[in-house]
Amino acid sequence: MTRGYAAFLFDMDGTLIDSIPSAVRAWTAWAHRHAIDVDLLMRHMHGVRAIETIRRFAPASVDAEAEFAALLQAEMDDVADVVALPGAADFVAALPVDRWAIVTSAPLALAERRLAAAGLTPPRVMVTAEDVTSGKPAPDAFLLAADRLGVAAADCLVWED
Repeated sequence: MTRGYAAFLFDMDGTLIDSIPSAVRAWTAWAHRHAIDVDLLMRHMHGVRAIETIRRFAPASVDAEAEFAALLQAEMDDVADVVALPGAADFVAALPVDRWAIVTSAPLALAERRLAAAGLTPPRVMVTAEDVTSGKPAPDAFLLAADRLGVAAADCLVWED
């Protein structure tokens, strides 16, 4: 069966780039500072907005916004081993620029930093953590990306890890 798609919506981490080592280092250090079980945290933090993870796992006395800012800075400072996944750069370079978007749980500043570190040019449309009230796995970010591309969500192919 052959089906065409109006646009492609890509998750970023684990789909176009590999930033897992950087994220693991930052989150592990954060977990240690707050005596949080690292293994438990790792099972729940990927693909979710950082502020939601912090609110879920941090002790009640912690200022979640301040922790988020510090963690974001730690992740932005640690991008030396962030790389594009094999074939990702060539694949997205072959797509029409107005027919693909990145949909990520990362904040915009971190997404841009990681893409630059991996040698990828950001697409014209990126939906990031700041753009939606309900982060993944809720469909809001994907629906917004389709809307920003001017296509129906049903006509998009989503690439997630």
